[in-house]
Amino acid sequence: ADLTATGTASSSTFLRGDNAWATPAGGGMTLLSTTAATGAATISVATNHTLYNQLMIVFKQVELSGTSGFIQVGVAGLTPMTINDVVSTASTTIIGLLTFDLNANQYWQEMQVAAVGPITTGNQFNGGSFQGMGQFQVDQNLRASSSANVSFSYSSGASFDGGSILIYGLS
Repeated sequence: ADLTATGTASSSTFLRGDNAWATPAGGGMTLLSTTAATGAATISVATNHTLYNQLMIVFKQVELSGTSGFIQVGVAGLTPMTINDVVSTASTTIIGLLTFDLNANQYWQEMQVAAVGPITTGNQFNGGSFQGMGQFQVDQNLRASSSANVSFSYSSGASFDGGSILIYGLS
């Protein structure tokens, strides 16, 4: 049997089972933005949401400067929505995942508010309050706006004081 592969090997191709080099199919998940959550009352990120079916937002140890507040997210430049029960105080941090389905106008969350500070040794448990895992209907059409903006704020007007927010587009 001839084991010579057909096509051209490169960093953007893979070797298929039929021994041919090919470009992987498109689609999947694309990182649109990584934003530091510091020193601002509102964070606005320009993303082209029209290219995707879902937006997935990852909160990485997001902290606030102020007393407390519910996290709010505005998708497609529309009015910010208070995300169900995700309230933070100056001594806690928000971590987790928030996904918007831009076709069905729904979101679901797997987020929690936990103690500030990373685990430093072993299997330490810092505690935290689970804030919800569920699906919620959005009361606005997420594809109705031509704006490609996603914004983050706190219901109380508190400022962001640490962490980062990542936005992914899912085909």
